[in-house]
Amino acid sequence: MKKHKILLAVISALMATGMIFAAACGGGYSETQNNDKLALLDLVVDFGAAKSSYNLGEELDTSMLFCSAKLINVDTNEVTVNEDIKNNIVIDDSEFDSSVVGIYNIYVSYTHAGVTRVKSYPVEVIGKDAAFGGIEVEYAAGTVNSVTLVPGTMQTTISSDGIIVKQVDASGNVTGTLSSSEYDVELYKGTVKQDSWTVGGGAYTIMVTLKSNPQISNFVSYYVIDDLKTISFSGETTQPVGEDIISSTWRFTLTYNSGATKVVTADDVSISNFVTTRTGTRKAPVVYTEFSGRGGTATLECRVEYTIT
Repeated sequence: MKKHKILLAVISALMATGMIFAAACGGGYSETQNNDKLALLDLVVDFGAAKSSYNLGEELDTSMLFCSAKLINVDTNEVTVNEDIKNNIVIDDSEFDSSVVGIYNIYVSYTHAGVTRVKSYPVEVIGKDAAFGGIEVEYAAGTVNSVTLVPGTMQTTISSDGIIVKQVDASGNVTGTLSSSEYDVELYKGTVKQDSWTVGGGAYTIMVTLKSNPQISNFVSYYVIDDLKTISFSGETTQPVGEDIISSTWRFTLTYNSGATKVVTADDVSISNFVTTRTGTRKAPVVYTEFSGRGGTATLECRVEYTIT
């Protein structure tokens, strides 16, 4: 819990000399310190317009704080608001450390007639990159961002070497190059984070995220080229007339240039012209599409022969 050492010391000293009394109305009031018969009920702090987000190393700015004191006349019980207390406000920013990313409480206090009220509001140090438009990630000249798997080699290890991370301002102007210690690098295939950088064919994303502000990220692509070669089908194809497609047993085996294989289900393919309203034996086109290691999509088609009885 935050200790307001200076404030507590003052209050303790006043209590020790019997100078603080609680007014019957619930406010604070001291006969010996106050001739206007006003007791302090509350301190109201409006920090809506105050600066609440800071870059690393930036100084605290409380200039836009608006404070007012709610007072009550102990004789008439009339409540008034004093908005002219700016010069008597005490700011305690001892918790604030702009050298470390985090959330800190700023304490605001006001004393009237020996009674002190304290309020707090949070500010956040989010990192030096908040003042910039973001980061750009690119490969250094001469860096190759793709590899083609050869038959018999079904995986390769992707390297993050050659990646350059640049810091840019809100106008898109480069303001500097970041060191690798300032960001984290992760590998994704689609939206799925990879546990290993040794992978099979496909299009991958190398995601760079700032350590000082995880909301700022950018990426480059890496392609592991392993072209689709064939698609084959297995499963039950005899179905009752008038029923929906019964495809729970359907399996499609994909073969790639490297020799790698993958099995997908009916949910992974597109089936057209599958007619179940009349009996007979027919063929239905089946299309499989996936993201290719060449940066686009790759498609294979086969035909499923089925019988409606």
